[in-house]
Amino acid sequence: PAPDLGRYAFACGTEEVHPLACSSTWTFEQDGEAMTVTTDAPHPVQYEADGMPAANVDEPTEVTASFDEPATFVDVTRYAEDDLAAASEAAGSAQDVAASDVIGEIIDAGLGKDGTVSLTVEPGYRYALEVGFENGICMYVFTVR
Repeated sequence: PAPDLGRYAFACGTEEVHPLACSSTWTFEQDGEAMTVTTDAPHPVQYEADGMPAANVDEPTEVTASFDEPATFVDVTRYAEDDLAAASEAAGSAQDVAASDVIGEIIDAGLGKDGTVSLTVEPGYRYALEVGFENGICMYVFTVR
């Protein structure tokens, strides 16, 4: 079956952040038949910053993420919250922002031999992590204040 998306932890300095588990696609076998389950969610730029899971740091800080099964790859994009606020205001709401209207920056992230993910976060940015697993992919999103 698909991994339990509730079993992940993002350690940021001395606090734990529980990002949104957004869209995902999982493939598994059930009764001898390959099954694929896809969940859809808004693009990471289409959420309001208020109420979003957040890390509170004053300086660049390392985040380490572990999951209920080892990650096989990770791609991280960060978006300036100021740019997202301006795009939201121009569009009328965050939900109406077109993903192509906000350019994110791809940043380096490490993938440990044990399947953990590490990256450095900075205040004022939203982070979208596309994490691959043996049987699927999941997008996680959080902001840093």
